[in-house]
Amino acid sequence: MAPGQWEYARSPSATEIAATTVLRMTLDQCSVKIRRGPPDDGDGPDAGLGLWAGEIPLRSVRLDPVADPALPAGIPVPGHLTFGQPAPGSTPIGELAPRISPS
Repeated sequence: MAPGQWEYARSPSATEIAATTVLRMTLDQCSVKIRRGPPDDGDGPDAGLGLWAGEIPLRSVRLDPVADPALPAGIPVPGHLTFGQPAPGSTPIGELAPRISPS
């Protein structure tokens, strides 16, 4: 999510590591349906059911940084957290200074 954060932030404590769970699963068998566009079943048996059909597009977007309210004033957002394309409609990082540095 934030390349470079490991080098920037302090290392986790033993307590934090102990409280962290990492789940790893072997996927010997799995399936997934990936497609774009509307369903292709307009002339199939599902079309007569009178139920909604369509797609729900999903995307991951990066939003504006939100500082810890306890952060002392004047600490800027580090460069590795400002890298990348923000989501459409988000505020350019240069305009966030008043919002991310509490006074």
